[in-house]
Amino acid sequence: EKAEALYKQAMEIRKKILGETHPAYAQILNNLAICYVRNNNADEAEPLALTATGIQLQNLKKIFGILSER
Repeated sequence: EKAEALYKQAMEIRKKILGETHPAYAQILNNLAICYVRNNNADEAEPLALTATGIQLQNLKKIFGILSER
């Protein structure tokens, strides 16, 4: 329970400071999702994991979009 509260606090801080598209925000979403899974709460974990994956995918698309074909 303490870990969950701390992850939620960290999530709000990262969201406020870094924004919802930052890789560090995606990482904290993943961490909170793992916390939920370990506490047998997959229903709470799934949307967080999906959101984190979406953020990571968008960031990868940005990175690969600026790389040369070489």
